[in-house]
Amino acid sequence: MRHFSMKAFLQIHRTTIQGYLPYFILFLLTFLASLAQAQDKVTLSGRVFDNTTQQPLPGATVVVWEAAMAR
Repeated sequence: MRHFSMKAFLQIHRTTIQGYLPYFILFLLTFLASLAQAQDKVTLSGRVFDNTTQQPLPGATVVVWEAAMAR
């Protein structure tokens, strides 16, 4: 039966943990980024008209800022 000193045990595990640390950080950042993307999606449809001529504006882009979704 081999006996290891506590110092040798900690040295082995410290090296192992340091080897996996970059992979763990990468996994954690990827997981957190996926949580940030997991938002509710809403479909907005309709027509956009020019205020003065009342003509439809083809290809108009609509941006909704700070809208609260009703549940």
